[in-house]
Amino acid sequence: MELIFSICDDNRGWDEFVAKSPHGTVFAISDFLASTLFAYNRYWVKNTQGVPLAAALIPLDPDGQPLKHLVPYTMYQGVMLAPELLASTTHKRISECMAVVSSLIESITAHYSNFIWCQSVGFEDIRPFQWHNYHQPELGTFLIDIGYSGRIDLRNADSIEDYLSTVRSGRRWEYRKALKMGMSWETSTDISLLMELYELTFERQGQAVSAEHKKVLHSIASQALMQGYGEIIIVRSAEGKPASATLFLWDAHCAYYLIGANSPEFRGGYSGILAFVEAVRRCFEKGYKAIDVCGMNSPNRGDFKTSFNADPVSYFKLSFKH
Repeated sequence: MELIFSICDDNRGWDEFVAKSPHGTVFAISDFLASTLFAYNRYWVKNTQGVPLAAALIPLDPDGQPLKHLVPYTMYQGVMLAPELLASTTHKRISECMAVVSSLIESITAHYSNFIWCQSVGFEDIRPFQWHNYHQPELGTFLIDIGYSGRIDLRNADSIEDYLSTVRSGRRWEYRKALKMGMSWETSTDISLLMELYELTFERQGQAVSAEHKKVLHSIASQALMQGYGEIIIVRSAEGKPASATLFLWDAHCAYYLIGANSPEFRGGYSGILAFVEAVRRCFEKGYKAIDVCGMNSPNRGDFKTSFNADPVSYFKLSFKH
């Protein structure tokens, strides 16, 4: 199979590929990439007819060198394959995917000696990364780390009420309790309020959000609201005080629970439960069939998301070093 490696500078073509690829997510669309405030180099692998078979991106630091860590508040920025490549018989699909991904890896590693990719949940066969320079590891290999997110399947529920009937009973009680306490929710464009609650969440944990991270998150939220692929929900106490917030993003296939934030003043008041449930309600209203909870990699966070029926799903972080 003859393959052609090239740089991509076509936002429209890129976004069309991301939307069609089973490995494409909101974290790879052009608007989101611009919102992170980092520069990216984007690449194609095409066949001789000029049809893209694979795409990949490399985030860059301010000096134009590949980042050695994931961009803050992002996931699933890695290699994406065309659906046509995955539609053939098993033996043909596997051999062709191996060839395309291996070719992409060879080309990328010829340009960069250090970089990191985060593969989407649906990217299962990572052998091309494991086998790169298999017999000559001194030329550079991938360190492969497994992470976990969670997927909430909404296909078996017709409404938020159907969905709630299947989650942990304690969560249903907490949701009803928040309503009985007079808490209310609203969609919002108040990014400053989201940021305030987010910072308070970290302060309660004895941590601080860096100025760089705050700038990136504010930009991500702003672009998502402006371009219509994100939504903020604010929960207020009976007295009207802001208690909790969520930021959800979405693409053509899935919604993403990117941020949850809570005021310490209302910790234990179930406002965070109300915010999450109402965000899920909005997903039902918009017709989404799945929610990615964007990480289940710590005990407390994992249990909270499991209690809402998030099934653990694995993804791979691939760090190349030569």
